[in-house]
Amino acid sequence: MTNREKWFEKLRHEQGHYTTNEANRRLLAQVSFDAIVSPGAGGKSTIMNHVAKIDDRFKRVSGFVTREQRPNDEPELYRYIHSDDEYAQLADEIDQHIPIQYAVHPAKDSLYGTHIEDYHSTHNIKDVWYNAIADFEKLGFERFTIIGLVAEPATWEEWFRHRFPKTDPNALPRITEATQELSWLIENEQRVQWLENRQGEIDSVAKEFIAISEGGAGSYYGSKLAKGMLRAAIRLEQEYTH
Repeated sequence: MTNREKWFEKLRHEQGHYTTNEANRRLLAQVSFDAIVSPGAGGKSTIMNHVAKIDDRFKRVSGFVTREQRPNDEPELYRYIHSDDEYAQLADEIDQHIPIQYAVHPAKDSLYGTHIEDYHSTHNIKDVWYNAIADFEKLGFERFTIIGLVAEPATWEEWFRHRFPKTDPNALPRITEATQELSWLIENEQRVQWLENRQGEIDSVAKEFIAISEGGAGSYYGSKLAKGMLRAAIRLEQEYTH
């Protein structure tokens, strides 16, 4: 095991116990945070971008990442960490509790995280892995909302096939991530405010997002849709492995 692999193992072990410094926590107590959880191809970025477009109180949270840049990454959303010097600086910052939080990818050695300057609005919105929800929840935001973004299973399956065809090497890992995200949402359905992403209704869906962020109730059928999507993800996994 290399030194970097050992570092990632250490971070996985310590992630649940990590806390940012007190100065950061005082600033976070003055803002709200909407954590959006959804499988790949569920429309997270599209919805968040439209929310920010129609209501300037809402801004997406950027952050740092150690993975390689993807062709479909949105400009200025990530700060990429690649060099040994950048890794060393990040390790030192984590030791000093400077980042707000960090999350190690559930299946591979890749690290995502944020700094205090990434929270620059009254309403901060971000797509969050299911295994990082608890870390965000304990930060002490003025308001913290978990939004489970779901869709009609057949519609989501169509979106997924278009985004990740069978020939795409990233397809199977993204199906695995989808089953993990959906399983977590279903297990925690009482904590989740559900939002249904409906094709061709982006403006209405974005307004529903804003209403949920401000304390409104989510979709009554969200859990049922999530269960249907999970069954679709399992079918996709069986199909894509053969």
